Amino acid sequence: MGKIITICNFKGGTGKTTTCHTLGVGLGLKGYKVLLVDADQQRNLSIVSKIDTTDNVNTIYELMKGERQPQEVIYKTKYYDIICGSLSISRADNEFTRPPYLMNCYYLLKNQLDKIKDNYDFILIDTPPTLAIITQNALVASDSLIVPTQADSFCISGLADLKKQLDAIREGTTNKTLRIEGILLAKYSDRTKVNQLLKEELFKACQYLQTKIYNYAIRESVGVRESQLLKSNVLVDNPKNNASIDYQTFIDEFIRDNEKVEVLGNE
Repeated sequence: MGKIITICNFKGGTGKTTTCHTLGVGLGLKGYKVLLVDADQQRNLSIVSKIDTTDNVNTIYELMKGERQPQEVIYKTKYYDIICGSLSISRADNEFTRPPYLMNCYYLLKNQLDKIKDNYDFILIDTPPTLAIITQNALVASDSLIVPTQADSFCISGLADLKKQLDAIREGTTNKTLRIEGILLAKYSDRTKVNQLLKEELFKACQYLQTKIYNYAIRESVGVRESQLLKSNVLVDNPKNNASIDYQTFIDEFIRDNEKVEVLGNE
Protein backbone atom coordinates (compact mmCIF):
# COMPACT_ATOMS: atom_id res chain seq x y z
CA MET A 1 0.00 0.00 0.00
CA GLY A 2 1.28 3.43 -0.90
CA LYS A 3 2.00 6.20 1.55
CA ILE A 4 0.45 9.65 1.25
CA ILE A 5 2.59 12.58 2.37
CA THR A 6 1.59 16.24 2.38
CA ILE A 7 4.29 18.86 1.84
CA CYS A 8 3.05 21.62 4.09
CA ASN A 9 3.88 24.94 5.67
CA PHE A 10 1.42 27.74 6.33
CA LYS A 11 4.04 30.32 5.33
CA GLY A 12 4.80 30.99 1.66
CA GLY A 13 8.22 30.88 0.03
CA THR A 14 9.57 27.99 2.07
CA GLY A 15 10.26 25.67 -0.85
CA LYS A 16 7.16 23.44 -0.68
CA THR A 17 6.67 23.05 -4.43
CA THR A 18 10.40 22.66 -5.11
CA THR A 19 10.64 20.00 -2.42
CA CYS A 20 7.56 18.14 -3.65
CA HIS A 21 8.78 18.19 -7.24
CA THR A 22 12.37 17.27 -6.46
CA LEU A 23 11.38 14.47 -4.09
CA GLY A 24 9.04 13.12 -6.77
CA VAL A 25 11.74 13.23 -9.45
CA GLY A 26 14.33 11.73 -7.11
CA LEU A 27 12.10 8.83 -6.10
CA GLY A 28 11.16 8.28 -9.74
CA LEU A 29 14.82 8.13 -10.72
CA LYS A 30 15.27 5.40 -8.11
CA GLY A 31 12.46 3.33 -9.57
CA TYR A 32 9.61 4.09 -7.19
CA LYS A 33 6.09 4.66 -8.45
CA VAL A 34 5.15 8.21 -7.51
CA LEU A 35 2.03 10.34 -7.86
CA LEU A 36 2.24 14.09 -7.29
CA VAL A 37 -0.92 16.02 -6.41
CA ASP A 38 -1.03 19.76 -7.07
CA ALA A 39 -3.46 21.16 -4.50
CA ASP A 40 -2.44 24.78 -4.98
CA GLN A 41 -4.45 27.17 -7.14
CA GLN A 42 -1.17 28.73 -8.34
CA ARG A 43 -0.51 25.41 -10.14
CA ASN A 44 3.29 25.78 -10.02
CA LEU A 45 3.77 22.04 -9.66
CA SER A 46 1.66 21.46 -12.77
CA ILE A 47 3.51 24.18 -14.67
CA VAL A 48 6.97 22.80 -13.88
CA SER A 49 5.62 19.41 -15.01
CA LYS A 50 4.90 21.03 -18.42
CA ILE A 51 1.14 20.58 -18.20
CA ASP A 52 -1.14 23.47 -19.11
CA THR A 53 -4.28 23.32 -16.98
CA THR A 54 -5.69 26.75 -17.85
CA ASP A 55 -8.69 25.39 -19.74
CA ASN A 56 -8.50 21.83 -18.50
CA VAL A 57 -11.44 20.18 -16.75
CA ASN A 58 -9.44 17.14 -15.68
CA THR A 59 -7.91 18.51 -12.47
CA ILE A 60 -8.02 18.05 -8.72
CA TYR A 61 -11.05 20.34 -8.57
CA GLU A 62 -13.24 18.08 -10.74
CA LEU A 63 -11.87 15.05 -8.87
CA MET A 64 -12.89 16.41 -5.48
CA LYS A 65 -16.33 17.37 -6.82
CA GLY A 66 -16.80 13.77 -7.94
CA GLU A 67 -17.15 14.76 -11.59
CA ARG A 68 -14.06 12.75 -12.59
CA GLN A 69 -12.51 9.49 -11.42
CA PRO A 70 -8.81 9.42 -10.47
CA GLN A 71 -7.80 7.67 -13.69
CA GLU A 72 -9.33 10.52 -15.68
CA VAL A 73 -7.25 13.25 -14.04
CA ILE A 74 -3.85 11.54 -13.86
CA TYR A 75 -1.18 12.68 -16.32
CA LYS A 76 2.03 10.76 -16.89
CA THR A 77 5.48 12.34 -17.03
CA LYS A 78 8.91 10.75 -17.33
CA TYR A 79 9.52 10.40 -13.60
CA TYR A 80 6.08 10.49 -11.97
CA ASP A 81 2.35 10.75 -12.50
CA ILE A 82 0.53 13.94 -11.53
CA ILE A 83 -2.93 15.23 -10.68
CA CYS A 84 -2.92 18.86 -11.73
CA GLY A 85 -4.01 21.95 -9.84
CA SER A 86 -6.75 24.33 -10.87
CA LEU A 87 -7.58 28.01 -10.53
CA SER A 88 -11.04 26.86 -9.49
CA ILE A 89 -9.62 25.66 -6.17
CA SER A 90 -9.95 29.29 -5.08
CA ARG A 91 -13.70 28.63 -4.85
CA ALA A 92 -13.31 25.52 -2.71
CA ASP A 93 -13.74 27.13 0.70
CA ASN A 94 -17.09 28.56 -0.32
CA GLU A 95 -18.29 25.67 -2.46
CA PHE A 96 -17.21 22.61 -0.48
CA THR A 97 -18.64 23.88 2.81
CA ARG A 98 -22.16 23.85 1.39
CA PRO A 99 -24.48 21.05 0.27
CA PRO A 100 -24.01 18.60 -1.33
CA TYR A 101 -20.40 18.50 -0.09
CA LEU A 102 -20.88 19.84 3.45
CA MET A 103 -21.23 16.59 5.39
CA ASN A 104 -18.17 15.09 3.71
CA CYS A 105 -16.15 18.24 3.03
CA TYR A 106 -12.92 17.14 4.76
CA TYR A 107 -12.83 13.72 3.07
CA LEU A 108 -13.32 14.67 -0.58
CA LEU A 109 -9.66 14.17 -1.51
CA LYS A 110 -9.09 11.17 0.75
CA ASN A 111 -12.03 9.26 -0.71
CA GLN A 112 -10.61 9.68 -4.22
CA LEU A 113 -6.95 8.96 -3.39
CA ASP A 114 -7.91 5.82 -1.46
CA LYS A 115 -9.11 4.36 -4.77
CA ILE A 116 -5.58 4.49 -6.27
CA LYS A 117 -3.35 4.43 -3.20
CA ASP A 118 -2.24 0.85 -3.85
CA ASN A 119 -0.99 1.78 -7.34
CA TYR A 120 1.89 3.88 -5.98
CA ASP A 121 4.73 3.68 -3.51
CA PHE A 122 4.29 7.34 -2.61
CA ILE A 123 1.68 10.03 -3.19
CA LEU A 124 3.03 13.54 -2.51
CA ILE A 125 0.62 16.47 -2.09
CA ASP A 126 1.76 20.06 -2.65
CA THR A 127 -0.39 22.50 -0.67
CA PRO A 128 -0.98 26.26 -0.60
CA PRO A 129 0.48 28.31 2.27
CA THR A 130 -2.92 28.71 3.90
CA LEU A 131 -5.21 26.74 6.15
CA ALA A 132 -7.82 26.46 3.39
CA ILE A 133 -10.20 23.54 3.09
CA ILE A 134 -7.98 22.09 0.34
CA THR A 135 -5.09 21.97 2.84
CA GLN A 136 -7.30 20.34 5.45
CA ASN A 137 -8.39 17.77 2.86
CA ALA A 138 -4.72 17.00 2.18
CA LEU A 139 -3.99 16.56 5.88
CA VAL A 140 -6.97 14.27 6.43
CA ALA A 141 -5.88 12.15 3.44
CA SER A 142 -2.24 11.87 4.52
CA ASP A 143 -0.20 9.47 6.59
CA SER A 144 2.39 12.12 7.42
CA LEU A 145 3.83 15.53 6.60
CA ILE A 146 7.14 16.90 5.48
CA VAL A 147 7.58 20.54 6.47
CA PRO A 148 10.04 22.59 4.39
CA THR A 149 11.04 25.73 6.25
CA GLN A 150 13.68 28.42 6.33
CA ALA A 151 15.96 29.61 9.11
CA ASP A 152 13.55 32.47 9.65
CA SER A 153 11.99 33.57 12.93
CA PHE A 154 8.51 33.88 11.37
CA CYS A 155 8.73 30.40 9.84
CA ILE A 156 9.85 28.86 13.11
CA SER A 157 7.20 30.59 15.21
CA GLY A 158 4.57 29.50 12.68
CA LEU A 159 5.30 25.84 13.40
CA ALA A 160 3.22 26.15 16.57
CA ASP A 161 0.17 26.93 14.42
CA LEU A 162 0.88 23.83 12.37
CA LYS A 163 0.93 21.68 15.51
CA LYS A 164 -2.44 23.09 16.59
CA GLN A 165 -3.91 22.15 13.23
CA LEU A 166 -2.49 18.63 13.37
CA ASP A 167 -3.94 18.17 16.86
CA ALA A 168 -7.31 19.37 15.54
CA ILE A 169 -7.17 16.92 12.63
CA ARG A 170 -6.30 14.02 14.93
CA GLU A 171 -9.05 14.92 17.39
CA GLY A 172 -11.79 15.86 14.93
CA THR A 173 -11.41 13.39 12.05
CA THR A 174 -10.75 9.70 11.48
CA ASN A 175 -7.05 10.41 10.87
CA LYS A 176 -5.75 9.69 14.38
CA THR A 177 -2.15 8.88 13.43
CA LEU A 178 -1.17 11.94 11.35
CA ARG A 179 2.37 12.99 12.20
CA ILE A 180 5.21 15.18 11.00
CA GLU A 181 7.73 12.92 9.32
CA GLY A 182 10.45 15.56 9.37
CA ILE A 183 11.33 19.21 8.95
CA LEU A 184 13.51 20.13 5.99
CA LEU A 185 15.61 23.27 6.23
CA ALA A 186 15.55 24.82 2.75
CA LYS A 187 17.15 27.85 1.08
CA TYR A 188 19.81 27.75 3.73
CA SER A 189 23.06 29.68 4.01
CA ASP A 190 25.42 28.95 6.89
CA ARG A 191 27.49 32.04 6.18
CA THR A 192 25.61 34.27 8.58
CA LYS A 193 25.58 33.98 12.36
CA VAL A 194 21.86 34.67 12.49
CA ASN A 195 21.09 31.63 10.34
CA GLN A 196 23.14 29.44 12.62
CA LEU A 197 21.31 30.78 15.67
CA LEU A 198 17.93 30.27 14.03
CA LYS A 199 18.91 26.71 13.14
CA GLU A 200 19.42 26.09 16.86
CA GLU A 201 15.92 27.46 17.49
CA LEU A 202 14.59 25.10 14.84
CA PHE A 203 16.03 22.12 16.70
CA LYS A 204 14.11 23.23 19.79
CA ALA A 205 10.92 23.52 17.72
CA CYS A 206 11.43 19.95 16.50
CA GLN A 207 11.44 18.72 20.09
CA TYR A 208 8.15 20.54 20.70
CA LEU A 209 6.65 19.00 17.55
CA GLN A 210 8.02 15.55 18.42
CA THR A 211 9.70 15.18 15.08
CA LYS A 212 13.15 15.32 13.51
CA ILE A 213 15.02 17.75 11.36
CA TYR A 214 16.59 16.16 8.31
CA ASN A 215 20.35 15.88 8.59
CA TYR A 216 21.23 18.02 5.59
CA ALA A 217 19.85 21.48 4.88
CA ILE A 218 19.16 22.44 1.27
CA ARG A 219 21.60 25.16 0.31
CA GLU A 220 20.30 28.14 -1.60
CA SER A 221 21.25 27.85 -5.26
CA VAL A 222 20.54 29.68 -8.50
CA GLY A 223 20.57 26.27 -10.18
CA VAL A 224 17.16 25.48 -8.70
CA ARG A 225 15.63 28.63 -10.19
CA GLU A 226 17.27 27.98 -13.54
CA SER A 227 15.77 24.48 -13.70
CA GLN A 228 12.34 25.83 -12.80
CA LEU A 229 12.54 28.31 -15.67
CA LEU A 230 13.34 25.42 -17.98
CA LYS A 231 10.45 23.42 -16.47
CA SER A 232 12.91 20.76 -15.44
CA ASN A 233 14.59 19.75 -12.18
CA VAL A 234 18.03 20.38 -10.75
CA LEU A 235 18.55 16.66 -10.06
CA VAL A 236 18.37 16.03 -13.81
CA ASP A 237 19.98 19.23 -15.10
CA ASN A 238 22.91 19.52 -12.72
CA PRO A 239 23.47 16.58 -10.35
CA LYS A 240 26.67 18.18 -9.00
CA ASN A 241 24.96 21.44 -8.03
CA ASN A 242 25.03 22.10 -4.26
CA ALA A 243 21.24 22.04 -3.94
CA SER A 244 21.09 18.89 -6.07
CA ILE A 245 23.59 17.14 -3.81
CA ASP A 246 21.63 18.25 -0.74
CA TYR A 247 18.34 17.04 -2.17
CA GLN A 248 19.86 13.69 -3.11
CA THR A 249 21.10 13.28 0.45
CA PHE A 250 17.68 14.22 1.82
CA ILE A 251 15.96 11.72 -0.49
CA ASP A 252 18.31 8.94 0.64
CA GLU A 253 17.51 9.78 4.27
CA PHE A 254 13.80 9.86 3.48
CA ILE A 255 14.00 6.38 1.92
CA ARG A 256 15.95 4.98 4.88
CA ASP A 257 13.37 6.37 7.30
CA ASN A 258 10.54 4.74 5.39
CA GLU A 259 12.36 1.43 5.10
CA LYS A 260 12.69 1.39 8.89
CA VAL A 261 8.94 1.61 9.33
CA GLU A 262 8.38 -0.91 6.52
CA VAL A 263 6.57 1.49 4.21
CA LEU A 264 8.71 0.32 1.34
CA GLY A 265 8.47 -3.35 0.54
CA ASN A 266 11.76 -5.21 0.68
CA GLU A 267 11.07 -7.32 -2.34
